[in-house]
Amino acid sequence: LSDSNFYARYTYGNRSNRGIKLSHWTAGNAHLQNKTIEIENLISDHHPHLLGISEANLHKDHCIDNCKIDDYELITSKTIENMDLKISRVVVYKHTSLVAKVREDLMSDKFSSIWLEIGFPGRAKFLVCNLYRDWQYLGQADHSSLQISEQLARWVIFLDQWERASDSGKEVVVMGDFNLDFLNFHRTDLCSNSQAHRLKPLVEEMFTKIVPHGVKQCVVGPTRQGRVGQADSGLDHLWTNTPGKMSQIYTRYNGSDHKVIMGVRFAKLIKSSTRYRVSQRTVNA
Repeated sequence: LSDSNFYARYTYGNRSNRGIKLSHWTAGNAHLQNKTIEIENLISDHHPHLLGISEANLHKDHCIDNCKIDDYELITSKTIENMDLKISRVVVYKHTSLVAKVREDLMSDKFSSIWLEIGFPGRAKFLVCNLYRDWQYLGQADHSSLQISEQLARWVIFLDQWERASDSGKEVVVMGDFNLDFLNFHRTDLCSNSQAHRLKPLVEEMFTKIVPHGVKQCVVGPTRQGRVGQADSGLDHLWTNTPGKMSQIYTRYNGSDHKVIMGVRFAKLIKSSTRYRVSQRTVNA
């Protein structure tokens, strides 16, 4: 999308006293400590309250101080404590103006997700998840984790987190690199050997367990640039069970093949009213 008015509102904080700016970006294959300049530039340009980074690749033996950014707290996933993985493939930068509680009860050391209960001081809190659905575990002796059955097993772990969050009765926002192309969700002509067709069990599981909770996917249009000969895809999602509180989602490229997705979660429902214009002919009648 190219709504310059939204971009100005998002960047310069129109209604920012009532809104929380949410962003997520898949930053590429480098280690997190080698991406800090790009992340600092993104923060300087867009001023998010919460920024999730997929493919963060922060290893347990890396120096986390090299990845910190002024005025932001760096939060990692529980997978970094898994002795078979020792890596956080998603991280979150949280601005110090937000009050946040890490909801470890909704997290697993087998899936790259970070659940936070956030809000401004003295205001109602809501749940936000940033996730990266990886194709396979890194650093494993074999590639068994790449099998669709193994991807589905890990996905079910996350969907259980999402279900429990939804059952809490709280507002829930889930965003990140799903590695599931929402542009293909409702296609019936997928080639049987295509990746989208092979991943259908994951999509069907999400539609069975999560969509009945009244959630809506708010990103529109492709978010990842396809390689030569490949179509662009919609791998980066933002889902919410209160779409009336979300602004339009803005996307733009920022140095990787994935777009940054960003939007404002307002503290009150966005109301739209019909405007009537009285024509000069009517006035003169």
